Amino acid sequence: MKTRFRFLLCLLSFPVLNSYSQESLSAEGFYFKMREKPACYVIDVRDSASFAGLFFKQSVWLPSKEKLLTFTDSADRDVPVFVYCAEGIRSISAMKILIDKGFKEIYNLKKGINQWPQQWKDSENLMNKIPD
Repeated sequence: MKTRFRFLLCLLSFPVLNSYSQESLSAEGFYFKMREKPACYVIDVRDSASFAGLFFKQSVWLPSKEKLLTFTDSADRDVPVFVYCAEGIRSISAMKILIDKGFKEIYNLKKGINQWPQQWKDSENLMNKIPD
């Protein structure tokens, strides 16, 4: 009995190795992490009413759960995913779906793109309005 207990205790003392990374990042963290990982997916999950305005040039607009699920069917799960919405609520739901679908590296923009700092609004990664 003592041997089993020691073995179990030994197993529990080792950290669980997890090759998955899911983080909610501040605007600054999101910006710099995205610059570190140029080969990535950037997913905008805002609805059509809040989509007008600022967005990332390389983003894919997936405003519904169905569109997000369609995307997950063909996307490479080893490519980092950056997900955002207007206020950080819808993107958390999207992040959970991506986790359930087996994506390994997911970054959520905490508080959404509405909180994006003014100094980065004209950066090379963003546009201020939807083109006509």
